Amino acid sequence: MKLEPDDPRLSAWVLGELPASEAQEVERAVAGDPALQAAAAELRGVGDFLSSALAASALRPDQREAVRRAGRAPAANVVEFPVSKKKHRAWPAIAAAAAVVAAGIFVASRYDVDRPASGLSQTSPAEGGENSLAPFPGPRILPAKTSPNAGSHPLARSIPGGPAVPADLASQPLPEVSKLPTTSPLQPLQQAAEIELPLLVGRSSYDWVRGWIREKNELPPRDAVRIEELANAFPLPAAEETREFAGLRVACVSMASLWSGPGRLVGVQIANESPDSKEVTWSFSPAPNSRDGGVRVLASTGSEGKSASILPPGQRTLVLIELASAAGDAGDLVVASGGRSKRFPAMESKDSSLKQAALVAAFGMWLRGEGIDDSRLNQILVAAGEDSNPEWADSRRLMREALGIAAAKR
Repeated sequence: MKLEPDDPRLSAWVLGELPASEAQEVERAVAGDPALQAAAAELRGVGDFLSSALAASALRPDQREAVRRAGRAPAANVVEFPVSKKKHRAWPAIAAAAAVVAAGIFVASRYDVDRPASGLSQTSPAEGGENSLAPFPGPRILPAKTSPNAGSHPLARSIPGGPAVPADLASQPLPEVSKLPTTSPLQPLQQAAEIELPLLVGRSSYDWVRGWIREKNELPPRDAVRIEELANAFPLPAAEETREFAGLRVACVSMASLWSGPGRLVGVQIANESPDSKEVTWSFSPAPNSRDGGVRVLASTGSEGKSASILPPGQRTLVLIELASAAGDAGDLVVASGGRSKRFPAMESKDSSLKQAALVAAFGMWLRGEGIDDSRLNQILVAAGEDSNPEWADSRRLMREALGIAAAKR
């Protein structure tokens, strides 16, 4: 057999794609030609490199969540490519295409390492996105004397289109300070029988806080710090301590407050795992013995008006509620969807995810100067300790870096 080093049959032989009879002929030709032996060795080396570069590594929890969201995308988003009917593929084309893929994976992995778990889809809420420039509507507090029965709420009307957001924030990870909408001070603790919770909460703020500290070596402006978005960047467990209802995954867990001795923090999370948008309302009703010291949602956005009631597929929202004092039961989360409602009593959390969300919320309160000073944040950090989760460990380093920046300016 006459064979040249650039013959596609040589690359097909290296890849093991030739029929047995033809493979034997190529093998004999390679055995008798030093040039072919060198070419085959080079092809094997490239193949080994690509196999290593394209090898799949273990996914982090947030990456698995992103894959699950992608798997639930409509079939219309899938593009089928035509399959070549040629018997052999030219190795140079294969190598070039695989190299491009490897380079893309390398760049994407570097971007993912440099960005926290909150770096997700930058689309609008109407399209299922989770990051925004404009704050989403905040919580609505219902005083005890005017609160209706939480279990019989009519579903709120949706807000068409949702809040206005830019189409793409990736090109501007650190927005101009002048373009940041003004945030609201943390609401004071109130006597409340019910709190209507925001359904759409962004996650951009953690990216911005991290960028200002790491890229600019300065503390972020107040309006870039949104406590609810910081907490929402770190989800509660995907399976443990969550329950299913009407195509939704719901969690309602509580723990002792990190900054208030007699207080408790309640973490509520709702995720739409169905392929369709869901009309949802949810609210938290503190237990009577947990209202005395006051209740509030840890949020930096306004509290006027009802929150949006359409939860897009793949959307997840975590909200933290502070109870200044709590003896016994913390309270109940009530979720209504599809003409049904269900009550979820708060359970004591055994997972560390709620503590992580509370820790970054405390960080946000410190950055905004709302109730937590340097000494208290240091104490919370020491109590939290180190964590093997890379994102959580990085958030602790970020807080120490911010404390160092603050100390250097004094």
